[in-house]
Amino acid sequence: KRVGKGQLIHLGFEPSAEMILELLHFLKVPLYAYSPTREVKPALFSRGEKTSYLVVVNNGKEEKSALVRITYLKGRGRFSVREVLTGEKEVLSSERAHNFTVSLARKDGRVFEFKHL
Repeated sequence: KRVGKGQLIHLGFEPSAEMILELLHFLKVPLYAYSPTREVKPALFSRGEKTSYLVVVNNGKEEKSALVRITYLKGRGRFSVREVLTGEKEVLSSERAHNFTVSLARKDGRVFEFKHL
């Protein structure tokens, strides 16, 4: 069905997370950051070419250790990562930054600054 300048496609079945990821890959839709951890939602914001901010929220009712896949950072060298609220810093390879793990309290969020070294 045409909607404005785009299209709406009705698939007719219950989508799974894996199905949505494969569909986005097939349609060549860039996916900059996502989390396979249930009820954890990431968002990645860029500021220039060297700095990005990752906002991660836990909408769940329990504390979680979540994996965030940041495909935008894969293969881009080393990064200085700073947790904005506490100022805690560490240096990560692009592989570790790409598969970023974060601990989140229930109904809470964190913000991280990634600077390319």
